Amino acid sequence: MNPTPHSSLDNLGSRPPKHLLLAQSLLADIRSGRYPLESLLPTEEALCAMFGVSRFTVRSALRALQDRGYVRKQRPIGTRVIADRVEDQQTIRLTSLGDLVQLAEGGQQMITASADIAADPTLANTIGCTVGQHWRHLEVLRWTSGNKEAPAMLSHLWIHPMYSGVAQDLHLNRISPVVIFIEQIGQQFGDRPSDIQQTVSAFNIRGHLARALQVKNGTPGLRIQRWFRNGSGELILYADGFYNGLLYKHQTTLHLNN
Repeated sequence: MNPTPHSSLDNLGSRPPKHLLLAQSLLADIRSGRYPLESLLPTEEALCAMFGVSRFTVRSALRALQDRGYVRKQRPIGTRVIADRVEDQQTIRLTSLGDLVQLAEGGQQMITASADIAADPTLANTIGCTVGQHWRHLEVLRWTSGNKEAPAMLSHLWIHPMYSGVAQDLHLNRISPVVIFIEQIGQQFGDRPSDIQQTVSAFNIRGHLARALQVKNGTPGLRIQRWFRNGSGELILYADGFYNGLLYKHQTTLHLNN
C-alpha cells in the first residue's frame, strides 16, 4: 500500500473514471474564476446537461470536490465554492481486493435478511439514487473466530438494481458477501469497483443494534460506511457496518516511498 495525494486532481494518470474527469474540469473552472469563491456551482441537473453525464457521475464528482475541501453542500441552497487551493492530504492506495475489504475472511458470517426495498429519502440521499428505486438489501452478522457467542458486526449491504440477481450467490458463511459480490459482477458483467470511499465514525450502540450484537446499551461501537463505485462513477454497492468496539481491531501496515 502506497500513500498518494488524495487531493490531487491535476495528475489523474491514464483513463481516469468519468467522475474524476468531471471533478477536474470543475476544479479548472473554479481556479480560472468562472466559479469564484463563495459562488454556487450549477445545479446537478444543469451539470448533467452541460457535460452529458449521469446524475450518479455528477454527484460523485461533487463529492470528490467536497472531500478535498473545494466545495461545501448547503441544503437547500446548492453547492458553494469554498476554496480554489487546498493543501495535499494523504490517503492510502489499496492494491488488492484483500486491502479493499477489511475482515473479509475468518470467523463466521451469516446473511440474516434479504429483500428488494424501495429507497426512502434518507437512503436515497446517502447512496445518491431516486426515492422509490428498489435496491437489494442484505443484512449480515459476523462472528470473530475467537468469540462465537456474540456477533462482532452487523452490516447492511445495498446492491444496485442491475446486480440484484447476484445476491443469491452470496450465502456463504466464511467469506465476506462483499468479496463474493465483487468477484461475481466481475465474472458475469465485466464490472468492478474502481473507487471506494470509506467513512469511519464512533458511536454508542443502543436499541436494536445492542440486541443484535448482544451488548449493553451504551457500549462503544464503530460505524464503517463504504461506497463502491465503478469506472463511470456509478454506485454499485453501499456497505454500512456496525461493529462492537470491544471486539473490533484494525491493523494497517504502510509502506512509504522515500
